[in-house]
Amino acid sequence: MDVAVAAIVDAFMPAGIIDEVTARLSMEVAVAEALGNAGAFDPAALDAEAVQTATLAFVAELVFTQVAGDAGKALAAIGPVAAAQREADIRSLVKEVVDLVGAPILVAAGAVLSGQRMSALVARTVQVALEEISTW
Repeated sequence: MDVAVAAIVDAFMPAGIIDEVTARLSMEVAVAEALGNAGAFDPAALDAEAVQTATLAFVAELVFTQVAGDAGKALAAIGPVAAAQREADIRSLVKEVVDLVGAPILVAAGAVLSGQRMSALVARTVQVALEEISTW
């Protein structure tokens, strides 16, 4: 499975993209989530639902990284235990927002987004998440 995930990430995340490390880690998490905890790679598992799951997980990881990064100084100021809890809260919120905002977009697009539409989805999701966090 690890070899398959690495090959998929290499195919979809070529070198030279902006913030390559974050994007590659996010894609690894997304593909692993979409394919489940199987020990061996099953190409049949890459159905439309798996692609949608991977795409939403990828968006969630990118959004979480950006939102948590934006909140970095505020999290550092509240202490390690509270920061860990707040980070978990942010991750949970981001997952909910990505499902709410992203799922309808993916359904309409057939689970495949252009780079421009992916960027717009990430930006919109970051905006919605930050709006919600501002009320905390």
